[in-house]
Amino acid sequence: MRRVACLTVALLVLAASPVAAQVSGDIGISVGLNASTLHSSTDDGLGFRSSAVGGVYGRLDVAGPVDLRSDLLFSQKGVAVSGDQAELVYQANYLELPVLIRGQLPVLDQFDLRLMAGPAVALKIFEQQTFRRSTINVSAENAPFFERTDVGITVGAAANLGTDEAPLGLDVRYTLGLVDATRSVEEQSGNIPAFPESGRNGALTVLVSFRISGGS
Repeated sequence: MRRVACLTVALLVLAASPVAAQVSGDIGISVGLNASTLHSSTDDGLGFRSSAVGGVYGRLDVAGPVDLRSDLLFSQKGVAVSGDQAELVYQANYLELPVLIRGQLPVLDQFDLRLMAGPAVALKIFEQQTFRRSTINVSAENAPFFERTDVGITVGAAANLGTDEAPLGLDVRYTLGLVDATRSVEEQSGNIPAFPESGRNGALTVLVSFRISGGS
């Protein structure tokens, strides 16, 4: 995780520095939505949580139609668990660092269509549960439901929807966790939908990006 974080910071600094005059790239901001859930062997009653995601990115051209993009995102994930009489949303909010290799498709050049794939690591900032209309903040006295860190693989596609004057990009990604993101919680109240004993994060993300520096 430390290596991916260092690479992300290096990309952002390099894209914003005078070196970017010799190395083609850009930096910008991204905002969008997540539809997240948990993939579990006992997935009865597991649904999706819709939430916000946003942050900054750095992109560097590598060779020909290939470039490298890394993001620093505040990404809200989690899962909705339905019971007989209620639905409880278990929320986990991460600082996420995907590093993506992207390749341009030789079609519809005006949209700069690209496929992408790469690792993503995440550090949980905080978590909470929303039950009906009340919210319970997780504190030291309440054992956390999600692990502190997460590792996944991200795949997706991107397109350029803007112009040189209004450089907008659209990303559609799916990030699948490669490790168990949940903690085993032995004692849970029988009055609320139970949190799954194990599960991997999964999130479908739609991002709109706006370039603020660099590019052609």
